[in-house]
Amino acid sequence: MGAEFWGDIVSGGAIAIVTAFLTVRLSLKQFRSERLWERKIEAYERIIEALHNSKSYSLRCLARLDSGIVASTGADEKARERVSQAVDEIAKAANVGGFLLTKEAVDRLKKYNKEEDDLAKKEKSAERYFDADLAATSSCLDDLIGLAKKDLQK
Repeated sequence: MGAEFWGDIVSGGAIAIVTAFLTVRLSLKQFRSERLWERKIEAYERIIEALHNSKSYSLRCLARLDSGIVASTGADEKARERVSQAVDEIAKAANVGGFLLTKEAVDRLKKYNKEEDDLAKKEKSAERYFDADLAATSSCLDDLIGLAKKDLQK
């Protein structure tokens, strides 16, 4: 066993170590990328669900106002709780969403939150409030679905 034999073993071992190192690094990078993508999906799902809940509540309130029906206290309380959670989820996403969401999505949520704040201050009529809320929520929902599709196709 000459020097050439040991040289081949050392160079083969070095190549194996470098190859293993690069393979592990690439695998970890891909794993992190996939995990980040999954977290983005979860974030968009929560926000879209929150917008849907807010939109549904406005639709129900408008229907009740139009028909003059008074909702049962239990059902109304559950709906208000879902909307309250939805508002919190949307506000949270606008404030900390820059970690997972695109700048456009965060900006759109901030615009929606401002529209909601302005509505609460401006509209005194319940019917006009829910009408404007429905329009703002529907618009934000449509925009966010488009932004999510664009972001997640990358």
